[in-house]
Amino acid sequence: MVAASRVINDQHNPELTSSASLSGAHPDGLILVAESDLFRRERLVAALHDAGYRVVETEDGIGALAQIAETPPALVIAAARLSGIDGLSFIEHLRAQPATRHVTTILLTDDVSAANLAAAFRRGVDNRLPESPDISELLAHVWVRLERPPSPRVPLPTDERASVLDERVFRKPLDRELKRAARTGRPGCLAYLAIAEMPRLRERLGEQVQVDLVGQVAELIARDGRATDLVGRLPGGRFAVLLPETDAEGARHRLDVLQRRVMGQTFSAAGEQLRLTPACGFAMFAKGLGPDAIGDQAFLALDHALDQLDLQPVRYDLREHGLRLPAGEPTWRARLWRHARVPVQLALA
Repeated sequence: MVAASRVINDQHNPELTSSASLSGAHPDGLILVAESDLFRRERLVAALHDAGYRVVETEDGIGALAQIAETPPALVIAAARLSGIDGLSFIEHLRAQPATRHVTTILLTDDVSAANLAAAFRRGVDNRLPESPDISELLAHVWVRLERPPSPRVPLPTDERASVLDERVFRKPLDRELKRAARTGRPGCLAYLAIAEMPRLRERLGEQVQVDLVGQVAELIARDGRATDLVGRLPGGRFAVLLPETDAEGARHRLDVLQRRVMGQTFSAAGEQLRLTPACGFAMFAKGLGPDAIGDQAFLALDHALDQLDLQPVRYDLREHGLRLPAGEPTWRARLWRHARVPVQLALA
């Protein structure tokens, strides 16, 4: 039997429809949870519901087949040990139907033998998670599949030396994540990183050293990140890192690890082997914050980290860093240029 859908009330969430339209596989972003174990099914449905997704649930394979015939979902989360029709056979059925062959699937199973996993992927499984998955990991997989399209229709502008988004493109997912966090109450973080030695290195070795180092550092940041993290390049050789579904403790830990990775790496530029000191400031998502406001907060925290040469991530603190930039002060983007000490001609280019 197919249980009734648990759908967020659009009247209380006016942004739900526009956000859901970003889903890669289906305009409504509907998720089907097929799980025979009542406790596990209710746990999954509650977590997805609280994260702002539209969810329909079923307790067996027959009900799952009936549901997809009525309304094809954008994503299916199916237990391998599903009554009626097992989860793997159900997913194989999806792949055989023209209307559902492109639906994203996550199989819940504790069987991690290489042969069985290979067979599951050949039969149509996209992702595998444990029978009782970690909720944060599950939501991260769902976010990647529904809200971060794996193959954009047009190539995104990226830095030529590394797979990081340029400033203009980075702002779009930042704005989307801020709106989603305001709607669902889920945490998130925006961090800015800068290399403390960059101004002196530019003065001593020339402007090309920044180009070379930025490419290497950006590659390290992007490679070290989680699937849900996004990295953007800012003016002056700085970087922005977007951490969705991450609370303050998790953000501090993630950024601390990232700083240590950069400090432990030897970089090559202008014929020299260089060790770099990254500074990091970050701000947490909060209701009412838009991209500019949280950008100001992250910059103020980074400014403090650079001034103090703090080797740990600095979180924006209202009492310490102030509510906003002083009156008449240029925007955070202009301050990035000023702090980088670049010539006026370059800043105006």
